[in-house]
Amino acid sequence: MRLHLVVARYKEDVSWIDKVDPNWIPYVYEKSANLTLARGISEPLPNVGREAHTYLHHILAHWDKLPDFAAFVQGDPVFHMPDVVQTINYYGLSPFEPFYPLGHYCECDYNGAPQHGGLPIGSTWANLTGQHRDRFKFVVGAQFIVSRERIQARSRDFYERCLALVDKDRGATVGGHNDGLSWGAHVMERYWEHIFSE
Repeated sequence: MRLHLVVARYKEDVSWIDKVDPNWIPYVYEKSANLTLARGISEPLPNVGREAHTYLHHILAHWDKLPDFAAFVQGDPVFHMPDVVQTINYYGLSPFEPFYPLGHYCECDYNGAPQHGGLPIGSTWANLTGQHRDRFKFVVGAQFIVSRERIQARSRDFYERCLALVDKDRGATVGGHNDGLSWGAHVMERYWEHIFSE
């Protein structure tokens, strides 16, 4: 079984990777400076789109050779889930779900409220999928494990359109929301559950 550990890093200490079972191959995407790893692969990426840009880049770059399962996490995954390393290790022994959240769930409405009101959550989802949704259940921090089959249940073109979404905003203000980072990543955070579970 092939396993990828996909890490979206921006200056965080990633020494926790040493505690991850060696069956997981680390791919650390660095958005601040070059990084040398004891094991795995390090690749620089432009500092746009937060973790969503990193995850989508990995999916598209590995489309024809995706692993059986991939864990997608932030540079400091413990912030959103204290036992994340133990969970990843346990999951790698015997995968028990094709999509498994690494964190707790929240829910928002069509416009991103109550967390980030004014985001084009519902309208962008309709443009991407042709489907209407009033509510979006999501994993806070956008960390999860997903199977190759669930990823490839949607087309490569779908992920390319998602990447264009997070790549183009570059910190744009939408509905008064602007944290100086990326509204596209906040939008994608609400989508992962629905992309892989529906």
